[in-house]
Amino acid sequence: MEFILSICIPTYNRADSLGQLLTSIHRNFNEELKEKVEIIISDNNSPDHSYEVVANFQDQLPIKYFRNGSNIGVTANILKVTTYAKGKYGWIIGDDDLLAEDSLKNIVETLENAKNTKGFIIGFSYEKSEIKSSVLEGDSSCLNHESQISDKIPNNILWEESFSYIKRPDGFLTSIVSHIFYLKDWNKYLNTYLGQVEGQNNALESTVGTFAYLMLWSDMFAGKSLGVIQEPVIYFCIGEQKWIGKWKTISFTFLLDVYSYFRKLGVSDNIIRQLTEQHFKNNKDTLKEVIQHPDEYSSRHFSLGQLIRKYKDSVAFWYLLSQVVSLDQQNNVRKVTIYGFSSKGFYKIFLKSLIVQFLKKI
Repeated sequence: MEFILSICIPTYNRADSLGQLLTSIHRNFNEELKEKVEIIISDNNSPDHSYEVVANFQDQLPIKYFRNGSNIGVTANILKVTTYAKGKYGWIIGDDDLLAEDSLKNIVETLENAKNTKGFIIGFSYEKSEIKSSVLEGDSSCLNHESQISDKIPNNILWEESFSYIKRPDGFLTSIVSHIFYLKDWNKYLNTYLGQVEGQNNALESTVGTFAYLMLWSDMFAGKSLGVIQEPVIYFCIGEQKWIGKWKTISFTFLLDVYSYFRKLGVSDNIIRQLTEQHFKNNKDTLKEVIQHPDEYSSRHFSLGQLIRKYKDSVAFWYLLSQVVSLDQQNNVRKVTIYGFSSKGFYKIFLKSLIVQFLKKI
């Protein structure tokens, strides 16, 4: 029997959060859905009581539980969990998220009515982790419930054209919950990416080691029309992500590399430019943090010099950089102090970039 949907949950050492997620899924289930939806869990060798939590639900939900013999890394486990899926469509969900009430029935109905649709863009809302218990007790008043997808988006749209309808493309595209995908198409690319991350010890240490799933989606979806589920059907709960301290570095290294990868797949220069310009606009504080407060991780991966060389012709980038420069208050002199750039040198390069952009338009 082919399930219409495989819910794929990679997990590691978050037994209590996993239990909350499974509770939210159980609240969505009925007997009919048990014939249409399977739940796949890939445990990345958790040292906690994750197995006992799953065991408590196995009589109530169609769960298939797998445990890795060792920790294979977060990105590899995200891909690994899908290798066990048997459904027509796959949906990867973080172990710290919650399924919105009554959402699963609507999702399945949408998938069943889809005609030759190879994937869907999925609405979710950002919520604080501390409200999860209240939500599971039936209190929805604490929810933000604001979809990351604009309600102006068409029901079907080219994947890359959907970016302009997303409030924060950087957060949306990098979220594992943001797409439901046709598993047969996913599997065409899966082994290539799994081979690059499994056993490589490169989780969050390279572009593919961080965003293999996003690169795989882009291979599948670039130039393709996708369906849209605009309303938030899942709550992306913020507060338990162990990688969050590395985001300031990731967002100005590996994520920008992925945007460049989109161009290789035929995504237009105009869309790439809009995507990067919005990224620069939304992440002033992020760049300021990585420049002014470097840590061991950022020192390994981030280079302002490389960033300048890559985006030296982008007025949006130079405007962003001008917002995060510091002033030499001690001498009361306006002086750019970013990595040895003098104010004269900084503005000389900035002016040159403006001239280049002007010449391109005439």
